[in-house]
Amino acid sequence: MIAFALAALAACGPQQPSSQGKTVAQENDVRADAAAHGADPNALLAGRWETKQEMVGVAKAGLEAQSKREIAAASSASTQCLMTLAEGKRPDANFFAGGEESECKYRSFRMRNGRLNATIICNATPGSITMTLSGNYTPTTYALDATAVTSGVPNAMRTSAKLTGTWLGACPDRR
Repeated sequence: MIAFALAALAACGPQQPSSQGKTVAQENDVRADAAAHGADPNALLAGRWETKQEMVGVAKAGLEAQSKREIAAASSASTQCLMTLAEGKRPDANFFAGGEESECKYRSFRMRNGRLNATIICNATPGSITMTLSGNYTPTTYALDATAVTSGVPNAMRTSAKLTGTWLGACPDRR
């Protein structure tokens, strides 16, 4: 059923290359292959993941309207690897919070039956950031609403974003 839906979706438009150089149909084939190999439905697949972040809102006392629009218009993409099934069942907090350079830990984490809810605390200089995540996942994708609130600094800021993750396949060799 999943493979059929992915194939139907891929047939709807031109085959444009993704950021990884694959067409939508090729990416869908990779995901369908993962599903066909009995992926654990309560885990993200081990491998290379692309995360895209789309900012949808920002609130900060004293922040000018133009600056708010610029922050809200920002988007980014990054790739990371989950190396093991255990990491797929409970990815490191930094996986969702911005990469290996982040200093983040879970306050709470629940990932079960296609739903993910988490609260992450990150050290920042100065202050800290509390991020809440809520959304859906499959072994090959996730779609999360994220809210981040700074504390311990003057004029705390609150941002909201949409995080979407896509499994790209195996991680490159680390030789």
